[in-house]
Amino acid sequence: EVVGEAALTQSETSDLGAVIDERKILDLPLNGREFSQLAILVPGVYVPAQDSRLSDRGGFNVAGSRETENNFLLDGVDNNDQGINNLAYRPSIDSIQEFKVQTSMYSAEFGRGSGGQVNVLTKGGTNEFHGTAFEFLRNDNLDARNFFDAKKPEFKRHQFGGTVGGPIVRNRTFFFFSYEGLRLGRGITKIGTVPTPAMRNGDFSELLPSRRITDPQAGQPFPNNIIPTSRFNPVGRGLVDEFPLPNRPGLVGNLLTTRTLTTDLNQFSIRGDHQLSDKHKLFGRFSRLESDDVFPYGQVGDEVNLPGFGRTQNFKNINVVTGLTSLFGPRFVNEFRFGYNRIQNPRVQEGINNDVIQRLNIPFSGRPIDNGVPQVRATGFDPVGDDNPLPIDRTFDSLYFADNATVFAGQHSLRLGGDVKRTLANNSQAVLVRGRFNFTGRFTGQSIADLLLGLPNQSSHGVGNPERNLRMTMTGAYAQDDWKARPNLTLNLGLRYEVNFPITDRDNLWSTFDPETGTMRLAGDGIRRSLYEADLNNFAPRVGLAWSPLKDNRLVIRSGYGIFYNLVTIGNDLLEIGLNYPFLVTEVFNTSTANPLSLSNPYPRGVGTSSVAPSAINLEFRDGYLQKWSLGAQSELAKSLLVEVSYLGSKGSKLSGYRNINQPLPGPESISARRPFPGFDRVRYFDSVFNSWYHSMQVRVEKRYSHGLTFLASYTFGKALDQAPGRASRSAASRELPQDAYNLRAEKGHADFDARHRFVLSSVYELPFARNWTGVAHALFGGWQVSGILTLQTGRPFTPVISRDVANIGEFDQRPDVVGDPNDIDRRTPERWFNTAAYALPQPFTFGNAARNSLFGDAFHNFDFALHKRFRVSERINIQFRAESFNFFNNVNFELPNPTVDSSRFGRIFEALSSREMQFGLKFIF
Repeated sequence: EVVGEAALTQSETSDLGAVIDERKILDLPLNGREFSQLAILVPGVYVPAQDSRLSDRGGFNVAGSRETENNFLLDGVDNNDQGINNLAYRPSIDSIQEFKVQTSMYSAEFGRGSGGQVNVLTKGGTNEFHGTAFEFLRNDNLDARNFFDAKKPEFKRHQFGGTVGGPIVRNRTFFFFSYEGLRLGRGITKIGTVPTPAMRNGDFSELLPSRRITDPQAGQPFPNNIIPTSRFNPVGRGLVDEFPLPNRPGLVGNLLTTRTLTTDLNQFSIRGDHQLSDKHKLFGRFSRLESDDVFPYGQVGDEVNLPGFGRTQNFKNINVVTGLTSLFGPRFVNEFRFGYNRIQNPRVQEGINNDVIQRLNIPFSGRPIDNGVPQVRATGFDPVGDDNPLPIDRTFDSLYFADNATVFAGQHSLRLGGDVKRTLANNSQAVLVRGRFNFTGRFTGQSIADLLLGLPNQSSHGVGNPERNLRMTMTGAYAQDDWKARPNLTLNLGLRYEVNFPITDRDNLWSTFDPETGTMRLAGDGIRRSLYEADLNNFAPRVGLAWSPLKDNRLVIRSGYGIFYNLVTIGNDLLEIGLNYPFLVTEVFNTSTANPLSLSNPYPRGVGTSSVAPSAINLEFRDGYLQKWSLGAQSELAKSLLVEVSYLGSKGSKLSGYRNINQPLPGPESISARRPFPGFDRVRYFDSVFNSWYHSMQVRVEKRYSHGLTFLASYTFGKALDQAPGRASRSAASRELPQDAYNLRAEKGHADFDARHRFVLSSVYELPFARNWTGVAHALFGGWQVSGILTLQTGRPFTPVISRDVANIGEFDQRPDVVGDPNDIDRRTPERWFNTAAYALPQPFTFGNAARNSLFGDAFHNFDFALHKRFRVSERINIQFRAESFNFFNNVNFELPNPTVDSSRFGRIFEALSSREMQFGLKFIF
């Protein structure tokens, strides 16, 4: 039987994106065999900002949207982790049938985010038994040394598993099973800055003559810059001991450590398909994943460069799907889907067995699970202490129902449907339970000296009940009509309506600060249990056209416009509002010269100034949305070759983010006295007031498989601007809150993920040698295949900052003044990436004039390559040997430079992305 292939051009839809077929899924060299990497092969898709919270969890940015604004579907069912709106269950590569990414102009059937729609279809059984068994091995013996590593750290990766599928009852009932395991041990090297041995003992003579240590009691320098041990505060001296000792010379970057990240993962999936009758088909799938992980420097996005302050976690995920497809006559098809998703993810701090809090008599909750090291932030040094939100214990349960009906009527293909998702989030999360102490050198001129004397600039801690039980319901309904108005013209007309009902707490244990009254408002006490009203105006029209001016449809002009709404996430956006006064109190104590704070009594009443630092939400909060528009053309230049050129633009409005509504104006007087709401510290206000802008030209050249070759080339020339990065989407170097809460226009700048140019070429090529040979000659020279992914991208933006509070507003990481050209530099090196002399501290009590994200890091160049050899054992049995190299040419891709102007590390780079890594695999296929 001869089956004609579908045309490459899309003459009936206006959506942008691409389908990654099974050949590319299985044969491309994917680092870690992580399927979500397939998304970044598509035009308009960007790798996430450096060290964003989602950058190591399969996150990506699509066409100007944040990482948290994508929607993931698995077998047509919601597959989102509602905590941060990221991918939930991650199926094994070998169990995936198709991977589809729609970047824009998708039909009204799809919503729940303004970014990409990612739909993954898993494999099912057939009338023939088929399957695989595989093993992939990597170790450091075959890898190149990283640019900053003194020697190659340990790296052992062992990934193994298999699949099997076939009939239970021929032509009627089928099964498919997959299993995958991962055992990983990867050394991670970090360079940090810690006090020298002399500093730990009060001797700062090595700083002379440029810096003198002042005795705050006498107002004169300590003789020879040495603090007598009799003046040490016992708590301060004890906390200094939590800094590791340096192992490199100098005062900056004097600690190089390597610790091992470990993962022990097992996952399986079982799917069944049953043909109830000629008109009804039923399928179901049960999937489970469990992973035990040790992160020696915390997870990506944590501010950890020093060993001893990592985290461990146990991650469990259950994903259940069932679906029924029914044919009611030749013109009516109905699809019903049900899904259940459970995520359990307890995480604890590495220092849980460290009793430093008890030894130093620092107040804390007393719960054994809260043990650990308080956070100590000393200007000029890397922070020590266990991560603030740990320990965390969360369980998210989601139920999902969807029904879609398709009716064919003449030239109309009408699709109607809706979906409902109910999420129950039971969460326990610590808030500063071990305390945080900031030392800026205010009293002595040097932060570690302040620490030894026990004189913090600020201390803070959290007390109260950290357990919350949140509930959220999301609904959507749509109508989509694909109307073939003329033989060569199709109109895509759709309307989607969504209601994202606000989050509530089962026990009403949350509250918000109300700026109208200047007081805390409790859920259900004069205001709604949800704190804010549901946005009932989420109408999202979609309009598109596809016009074929030529009779053979080899040229298609496509255009579209649509509105796409975003979701509020439980964990990323609103959980901290649940961890609020009076149920959980975050107290902040600021020192004063007349009555300074002391570590001997770090949370005093009547000393310095103390206040509550609540979070809040605008009681009139509205769901953010993006308007998108596109115009482009597709041309099938040859039977298997497609070229597409498109313009895509978007404007984001009412985007969510935090700002400090209790920020005082710059000035010399007391910070507390100048705040709009005295008695409160920072008030993190979750609001829908931010904007974004995106414009791009996107080019896609795709060759369908023929003559042994298939490839996809994607080029994006674009510019993404925004006013706020989003909490989980921001880079580790990016400030979450606006510098000036009253001037959001000054926050407009390049998005953290912005890249002016991005080119990706992915290809699979079966070498033509010995195709018609037989015997030993074919065994040796036949069956060879090469594949690769080439990525070229311009550098990412970042913002220069200063560590001190020059404006005197109670906030740090303000921006400096620009006094020169930062690009006035002959040669960029890791020691000096840009002209650091172009920046200076602003005048006291003013904001700097440097723009947000006005500097750019290193460009990214990478080529992943694979060589495969297939040995044919029999008609149905093959063995495939694979040799894969990631960063084949061993390009050095530097991470972002240090952005802190008043740091000795300013403008220097201390980390690089992975060097060349090798992987070998063996696969048994039947």
